[in-house]
This record gives sequence, C-alpha cells and structure tokens, in this order.
Amino acid sequence: MIAYIFFGAFITLIFLFFFARYRREKWLDSQEQELERNPEAIFTIVSKNAEPIGGLKEMYQFFKANLHYPEQAKEEGIAGRVYIEFIVEKDGVLSNLYAIRTIGAGCEEEAIRLIQAYGSWTPAEIRGKIVRQRMIIPIIFKLKN
Repeated sequence: MIAYIFFGAFITLIFLFFFARYRREKWLDSQEQELERNPEAIFTIVSKNAEPIGGLKEMYQFFKANLHYPEQAKEEGIAGRVYIEFIVEKDGVLSNLYAIRTIGAGCEEEAIRLIQAYGSWTPAEIRGKIVRQRMIIPIIFKLKN
C-alpha cells in the first residue's frame, strides 16, 4: 500500500516537473514574440537577468563603503529601506532611476546616487537576445548607535 502511495507521488512530481518546463517554454515563446514585435520592449522576467558587473555581492559592498548617510536623516533618526526602480538598457547603462518606496530626508537621492556611481551592468537576455530589463534594488539605511 505504501509503495503505491510513493509511486503515485513520484509520478505526480514527474508530471509537475514536465508541466512547469512546458509552461516556461510557452512563456519564453511569448516573450520572444513580444521582442520581435517591439525590439525596445522592457521586460521584468527574462531567461538571464541583468546583473551588476562584479556581481550583487560586490555591488552591495560598494554601497556599504560609499553610502553617505544624509544629515537630515541622521538628525531625525530615519532608517529603513529605499527601493529604486530602473531600466538596464541593452548596452548595460542604467536609465529612468526613481524611488518607488522612500523613507524621506534625502535617502532616496543618496540611493539613486549610489546606484549610478556603481556603473554599468551586464544586460538581460531572452534566449540569447539582449533585452532591456526593469529592475528594483533595495538600499538599506541603518543608523549606528
């Protein structure tokens, strides 16, 4: 009896694996068709995500080393996360940077400055074709006691 249950679970997992793979391929086909219709389309989900040159770990180390906490935020005791949305262009340059979630007191301007100061990114791809990708990055502002 238990063997039948395990066998059924195994068959179900295999089915789910192939179904997910099929759905991903269908989705990639639709993304590729959109790219053919509009070569300047902006995507959020891609085959290969855009990433900062050097990787995320190096980028966040750069942020930590170069963050200038705004004086107003220090004085008011403001801390938290600022979320910056931007587009990674086909050449790896960032555009349209703006804060989608802010904590005020100049923190969003500093977050945008940091992201721009880091430099270029490796662009995103859909099935080997370079595309524009919309990204969101959190920048953490944390006061030290």
